[in-house]
Amino acid sequence: MEQQEETSGAELGLCGRMVRVFTAPERTFEAVGRRTGWTDWFVPMLVVVLAAMIAAQLSMPAIQATQHEFMQERLKTMPPEQREAAVRMGTGSMGTVMTMITIPVSSAIFLFGVAGVLLLVARYGLGGAVTYAQMLAVLGYSSLIGLVALVVRTPLIMAKGTMMVFTGPGVFLPDTALQTFGGRFVAGLDLFVFWQLFVVAVGLATLTRSTTRRALIPLLALWLLWLAGSAALGGLFMPSGQGG
Repeated sequence: MEQQEETSGAELGLCGRMVRVFTAPERTFEAVGRRTGWTDWFVPMLVVVLAAMIAAQLSMPAIQATQHEFMQERLKTMPPEQREAAVRMGTGSMGTVMTMITIPVSSAIFLFGVAGVLLLVARYGLGGAVTYAQMLAVLGYSSLIGLVALVVRTPLIMAKGTMMVFTGPGVFLPDTALQTFGGRFVAGLDLFVFWQLFVVAVGLATLTRSTTRRALIPLLALWLLWLAGSAALGGLFMPSGQGG
């Protein structure tokens, strides 16, 4: 009986699903296909949000330094006294509070919005009869990859004193490359994001009875489009010397 449960994945509980998303994601999503509940997206996202808030608190000096540089550049047309007041508000205790609020709010928006996109991909791109709740679960469990990203990035951010830390080909780019569209695009190619996309593709393939390769193609296409848009707008949101 124990061997049967191990191979079917039908009896995987919440903790088992969360662990196996790193080691055998297809097992996690086979279990999701059999039974899906609100805990399948809520608990993983809660864990990631809490970890992100802790990481943000540890990285707050670097966050504030990056925000200070950004605001000094973008508000340079304001009178000096007003500019300094605005910068202090944005990078002081109020800025810290806003950062802590932004993390859960943006995570919720991302979760519910992207799950809708995954539903369209799964139903009309892969021809699967999936539900929105299952897509929330796929995104929730795949978001746990972000825990590994936080473990890697947070010490680097703290050591460098800046948020401009990359975990992809961007690590090989000089700072001046970020002033160009191509440089910002390459900098956005993140290994942890690709890992998460791969896990999402496994989830979609498992639930739609498709192949991971077929599911990964539209996800990569959407990601590259997102990177292109972000790179095009990057100069508006990066400090001087870090963007165009």
